[in-house]
Amino acid sequence: SSGGTGGNPLRLRSLFQLMMEFAPSLSQELALKGEIAEEMKKNPSVWEARPLSDKLLQYAANDAGVMLTLYDLLQPLVEKSGLGSVVKVASEAYADLFRDKAQRTFDRDETSATLPPLVLALSIAEL
Repeated sequence: SSGGTGGNPLRLRSLFQLMMEFAPSLSQELALKGEIAEEMKKNPSVWEARPLSDKLLQYAANDAGVMLTLYDLLQPLVEKSGLGSVVKVASEAYADLFRDKAQRTFDRDETSATLPPLVLALSIAEL
């Protein structure tokens, strides 16, 4: 692994990977993410059932809280790298790929560990 401050700064990481790398002390949240990941492998439509289980609600709430924690941890690294504007534009372009999707497809762009070339090109053009 390239670590949190080395390697390709535009490499995508899952929320789970970021938690493992930058906030391993969040062991309860990590355990729940692993548990729900296994459940989603067995039943990909687990999020479609209503009402959502208490465990899924806790998972979603944990993700929201963890994202705020990770933002606070990663923001100084982004600023120090000098890539703040690139990260902002690339993140927005990447999110735009999924905003209008009714359902995830887990295609190459969703599962790739790097930003798709189109997003990278758009990001650089925006600068």
